[in-house]
Amino acid sequence: MAQYRVPVVVEVILERVTNISMGSELDNVMEFEDIADNAVDAPTETCFMHYE
Repeated sequence: MAQYRVPVVVEVILERVTNISMGSELDNVMEFEDIADNAVDAPTETCFMHYE
């Protein structure tokens, strides 16, 4: 895997109304919408769902 090390850009978009009381811990995040379970649910192309 060392040969595939590349820089990664992560973009985070916060909505105007956020629940700041959730804190920064991942296990405290509350989703307001259903999570995409497959490629049909996702609004844009998600290549990780096609990974084999």
